[in-house]
Amino acid sequence: MADNGILIVNLWSSNEHYPDYLERIHTSFSGCVTVMDSDDSFNQIAIAVKAGQFPPAANVIRHHANLLSLSHPLNFQAKSNKLIDALQMG
Repeated sequence: MADNGILIVNLWSSNEHYPDYLERIHTSFSGCVTVMDSDDSFNQIAIAVKAGQFPPAANVIRHHANLLSLSHPLNFQAKSNKLIDALQMG
């Protein structure tokens, strides 16, 4: 992974090894990790960064969500708000 790389992984929270996987991610990324609920109740989305400001500022997240919305049909504004909420909860 590049020094400015970002890991985004979908984890099945009911898996018996979920705590182990999450701990490995935290260790590998020096705690620069946030976890948020997926749109269903079974999965968690872990987001980790190797370098750079963590967590990113809310306005930066919203800006990138707006840019993505210009070329993709997904509701990136809703996703960005969910990410911002998860980052604020720590």
